[in-house]
Amino acid sequence: MRYVLIECFVFIFLSVVANLCLLFCIFLFVCNCLYSLVCFKIYVFSCLFSILCIFLSVFKFMYFL
Repeated sequence: MRYVLIECFVFIFLSVVANLCLLFCIFLFVCNCLYSLVCFKIYVFSCLFSILCIFLSVFKFMYFL
């Protein structure tokens, strides 16, 4: 059970990291529009990765309860 909780926290941590990348990307977009295409790709990837991490952590937690 402890292993499952650690794994859930790892997924949540990865989700937070993805959201921080997203915020950094928005900051770059505001400062310089030259990075807009790269930032859009990072934005989409961060959103998908964040959703995936949250889904996996909830699924694993519910599966082992």
